Amino acid sequence: MHSLIPAEAYIDEAWFARERERLMRPLWQFVAPRMLLHKHNAFVRRSVCGMDVVVQNFDGELRAFHNLCLHRQNPLQQRACLRLKRFAVARIGNLVFVSVSADPLPLQAQVSLPALDMLRRASEQFDSDVLVATFEANFNWKLAYENLRDALHPRFVHARTLARQVKFQVQMDDAGIVDAHRYHAQGSASQAEHLARLRSLSDGGA
Repeated sequence: MHSLIPAEAYIDEAWFARERERLMRPLWQFVAPRMLLHKHNAFVRRSVCGMDVVVQNFDGELRAFHNLCLHRQNPLQQRACLRLKRFAVARIGNLVFVSVSADPLPLQAQVSLPALDMLRRASEQFDSDVLVATFEANFNWKLAYENLRDALHPRFVHARTLARQVKFQVQMDDAGIVDAHRYHAQGSASQAEHLARLRSLSDGGA
C-alpha cells in the first residue's frame, strides 16, 4: 500500500518544527499528576512544545511560567519568579495540563466530554505517591500516536486490560467514508477542521 505521508514527515527537523508550531502549541499538553504539586511552592519543570515551562503551587493555585529570564534570556532552572510570561493551567481530575497558546482552547474543544470524564475518574484512583521515569528514544511522535490509534491489536495484546475498557470499533457511514477519502487526498488548511477530527478520535476509540 502506498503511503500518503512522505518519509520527510517522520525524519525532517523543519517538518517537525512546523508540527510543533501549528499543531501542538495550540493544544493543551499534559505536564504532571496533581500529587507532584500538592504542597505550597512545589513545582515541576517541563519542556512543552520546545518551551521550558515551570508549573508551581502558590498557596493552592497552580501557575505556569515560561522558565526564561526576560532580561538575560537564560533558564532560571530552580524556581519561578515575578514578571515571567504566564501560561494557562487546567486540571482534569488529578491531571494537570498547560497551554502555551496566547488564546487557549476550551478543553471541551480538544477532548470529548466522555473522554474528559474517563480521564477524571481514572486519575482519581491514583495513589498519593508518584514515581517519575524518563525514557529517551529516537523516533517520531507520530509513530506512538499511530500505535495508540491502532484498533486491531488491543483485543489481542491487551485483551485483559485495555480491550475490556475501551471499544475499539471503527464506525463510519457512507458519507464519512467519502469525506475521509477527500481529506486524505486533499488535506485541509482549516485548523478548525483538524481540531474537530482530533476531538472525534478521543471518544472511546470509536
